[in-house]
Amino acid sequence: MTRKIFTRVPRLFDLIKVEDPRVSVAFYFALRETLVAADLEQASRIAYGATRYRTVSLKGDVIETSGTMSGGGRSVVRGRMGQHVATKTGGATPKSRKEIEGMQVMAQELQTEVNFLQEEQGRLMRKISELANEIRLKETEEKKILVNIKSFRQQLPHMREQVERQEVKKNETLADPERVKELEGQIEEHKEKLEKSEEAAKKISDQILGINRQIGKITDSKVKVVKDKIADLTKKIDKLTTHVNKMTATLNSADHTRKKLEEKIQSLQEEIEEAANCIREKSEERTQLEQRAKELKQEIDELEGEIAEAKNKSSGASSRIAEIAKLESAGQIAKVEIDDKLQAIEKKIKEINDKIPAWQNHIKSLKLQEIPNESEIEPLKTYTEQELESYILTDLNYQITVLEDKLKSSKPNLSVIQEYNQKRDVYLQRVKVLEEVTKRRNDFRTLYDEVRKKRFTEFMQGFGIISKKLKEMYQMITLGGDAELDLVDSMDPFSEGIMFNVRPPKKSWKIISNLSGGEKTLSSLALVFALHYYKPSPLYVMDEIDAALDFKNVSIVSHYIKERTKNAQFIIISLRSNMFELSNNLVGIFKVNDCTDSLTVDNLVPHEYEEIADENARFSQMTQAPTQVPQLSPQTPQLSPQTPQLSTNMDLAFGISV
Repeated sequence: MTRKIFTRVPRLFDLIKVEDPRVSVAFYFALRETLVAADLEQASRIAYGATRYRTVSLKGDVIETSGTMSGGGRSVVRGRMGQHVATKTGGATPKSRKEIEGMQVMAQELQTEVNFLQEEQGRLMRKISELANEIRLKETEEKKILVNIKSFRQQLPHMREQVERQEVKKNETLADPERVKELEGQIEEHKEKLEKSEEAAKKISDQILGINRQIGKITDSKVKVVKDKIADLTKKIDKLTTHVNKMTATLNSADHTRKKLEEKIQSLQEEIEEAANCIREKSEERTQLEQRAKELKQEIDELEGEIAEAKNKSSGASSRIAEIAKLESAGQIAKVEIDDKLQAIEKKIKEINDKIPAWQNHIKSLKLQEIPNESEIEPLKTYTEQELESYILTDLNYQITVLEDKLKSSKPNLSVIQEYNQKRDVYLQRVKVLEEVTKRRNDFRTLYDEVRKKRFTEFMQGFGIISKKLKEMYQMITLGGDAELDLVDSMDPFSEGIMFNVRPPKKSWKIISNLSGGEKTLSSLALVFALHYYKPSPLYVMDEIDAALDFKNVSIVSHYIKERTKNAQFIIISLRSNMFELSNNLVGIFKVNDCTDSLTVDNLVPHEYEEIADENARFSQMTQAPTQVPQLSPQTPQLSPQTPQLSTNMDLAFGISV
């Protein structure tokens, strides 16, 4: 969605065009609602308005929502972000396992070669670093030798002048052969040292040039070739790794399909075993029926024997025999019918037994679906033999056909119930997480309110103390002025900050930014002393705080630091004598032979020097050591500008210790 927050001020996100729209989410995540302004003035007007926005100008100036400003510069950097996004990848043809193994072996060989080349590169880089260190050492030695040569050259005119003066003295007075030889020997020694130093400097320069040539050859020949090989091998390894990953995913899917087929075969074997058990049961029933048929046949044979006996016993029983014969023929006919029915029943039983495993599997596949917001569903009922006998098969078949037609016409989607249950579980989990997060949010909000209230209370207490002390300090320093700290927003002092208003003596109230240099210095010092009163710091470093002050204000500030702030240590850089004459120690920074040096002096009064000398004398007498106590002059701490070792612009720092 493209929109503009300000008229003629677009979002930076809207100005970015990419081929793949999926990448735009990443750009929005980084840029958000950043606005683009023409210049810094327009960016400031938008950023510091009633609603804060993150803005950026065409020159690179960035203003955050917090008010901080960054960026800008003299030059504009362009071309760092690409204009095209590669989103399409070509499909790879599936490879056989042997080809994959061959590719893996090739990848291992390439990886081994890459490791060897990386080790070779590391060895060469270590050698380069060693040579660079050696070059730096040689350059350092060369500089030292050059410095010595320079000093010797500077001393050479002086020595020549001494030689000339000695020659003049020699002409005026009697010559001293030993002194002349000694001076000549010194001159020769200095000349030899100079020649040796020049030779050593020349050798070191030649070595440095040779090492630079070696480094150039190594860098141009081996390192470049190694880097090119490593880059090519890395690209090949990435391609092979991608291809191997694709082949591995294909093999994993094939293994998954194989496992499914094995599970299906196992389930079919279980069904076959169940069908075999059912066939064995029916075979036992058939054996029982055959046994029953044999018993009936034996009974018929017994009856035939009885009939024969009856024929022998009485001729009158012939009619009875005829009747029995008729009954026998009827029984045989009934037997044939029973056998036919028995065969039909056995055939039907066999068909039913064949169908039983399929129906059992079908029943196993059936599963009761729990319908949301409904009462509990009763499980599938198991019928007894008596209940089954009460049903008619044709009616059951008709009901089954009607139900199947109804099921086909309605086409229920049972997966919706499972999806609903999953969504409900996820919903309940997220409700639980929401309750926990809400509870934690309330706890943190309570803690935040307490901390914010405590911060406000402590800030206002400290603000009151500092404001009161600031007024006293400023009145004491300026002898009649006034200063105040005012909150821009009294309800929320942390949002808008503090206003520092000052009224110098015999002047009107002004903001500190409208004061002169000396007035700003006095106001800042008063605020520092007030902060020191509220929360003392053990150490203060001040750089030329008296540069814009006159003699009177310098004396007031220095005496206050000396007398009122003895619970801290001050290091003050100053050029004013009435400032550093009250210090405990003086540190002078000066220049000698183009080098910076320092000098530390104890700033003591004359009677303190005498006390120190007496203590040193007593200590030497106690230890009976032939130590000479130096006579300290009262003028020792006074550093004169005419001293040849010190610069007239020397910075002096003094510290007031605890």
